[in-house]
Amino acid sequence: MTIYEKNNFIDKLEKLYILQQNENFCEYKEKYWLQLKKIIYQTNNLIIPKFEQKYYHNKYFTKINIKNCINTITNFFLIKNAICLYFINGFFYQNYSNIENDFYKIIIHKRNTGLSIKNNYYNNYVSIYLAYIFSQQQLTININDITKNSNYTVPVYFLYINTNLHLDQNYITSNYYNTINIHSKNIVLIEHFFNINKFYTNNICIYYNIHDNTQLKHHTIITNKLTNLNNYHNTYYEYNLHKNVKMVKYDCITSSLNIKNINNFYLQGHNSFLTYKSLNIVKKNNLIIHNYLKHNGQNCYSYQLHKTIGIESSRIHLLGNIIIDHIAENTFSKMKFNNLLLDKLSKITVHPELNIYNNNVHSKHSAFIGKISTTQIFFLRTRGIDIRTSFTMLVYGFMEDIVKGFKYINIKDNIIQYIYSNLLT
Repeated sequence: MTIYEKNNFIDKLEKLYILQQNENFCEYKEKYWLQLKKIIYQTNNLIIPKFEQKYYHNKYFTKINIKNCINTITNFFLIKNAICLYFINGFFYQNYSNIENDFYKIIIHKRNTGLSIKNNYYNNYVSIYLAYIFSQQQLTININDITKNSNYTVPVYFLYINTNLHLDQNYITSNYYNTINIHSKNIVLIEHFFNINKFYTNNICIYYNIHDNTQLKHHTIITNKLTNLNNYHNTYYEYNLHKNVKMVKYDCITSSLNIKNINNFYLQGHNSFLTYKSLNIVKKNNLIIHNYLKHNGQNCYSYQLHKTIGIESSRIHLLGNIIIDHIAENTFSKMKFNNLLLDKLSKITVHPELNIYNNNVHSKHSAFIGKISTTQIFFLRTRGIDIRTSFTMLVYGFMEDIVKGFKYINIKDNIIQYIYSNLLT
């Protein structure tokens, strides 16, 4: 990226920054705005979305008609019986969310605090600064149990939606910088990011504090109803697992866009448990996933399984880093990457790392990259199965164990439909 392009980009960002500060001034953001400009100038090979001058006007801060919007987008929901929290085009709509319910006490606080990045490796990650500086609302969301019946749980459904319904905008930029504190014996939390707009950019930074004795099932789904568009989705997560926490996390990405997804897990309490499985299907575009996990407590367990499918000149980079601190005795940690390439032009790079500073641990990792065997296709064809069904069976068999993990939402039909419409063309 040339100096001219950087200057042009910063100039357009500055116009938006001034607009936002005029709407809701925050002294904290001024410091990080200056730091962001410095990072942009110093960073080589910086990849940023294009910005048109016409997108920078007061309508950027205009909220949509939420009631009409919800009625329009309900067909995209993955679950009907849930406690819904609506985040649309960068705004949280509290009055239309199910804050008052019989299962959880949900308290929302608006705050303006300094930027926090625990992992120093991402101190210069531009999207974190964009999420912080240009977020319209910085929220702290506290979720506590009300009901004593921990065997029956109603999922908390976070919907992050980009839409230009009832707006004359073709480009949407959504920025979120939130903290979520969870005190619950048994909770299911579903995050669903989906887009029904032509062009968009998401910059999302979310911090999870999972407090003692909490059991959390966490699902993240990223879908894009429009394909072959040059969109951007950047997320940065920090998960802090305290004492006796049990967390099971499943991710599913079926989208045709540029995604950078960073997950940081800190097992800082004793006897914490983490199972993390992800499924990524990438077509024509770029996917970067960084998973950073640090064991900083005794008697902790972590297991990761990541499955990725690339097709049509996709570029995929996967990084997994496990750090076991010197005090993390009796730790078990395992990380696996299984990858499937469906054409000759796609490329997957896998980079697993283990950094172990304690001898009393059990840790290992593995990586595999393969393709659909013609022998397997031939075997199914000899059983009277047509080639499209044979291919679908083999691809779905590769991902089936992760799809079954989404127990509270049925994504099987969506996955099979995605294979037919996107992988068999």
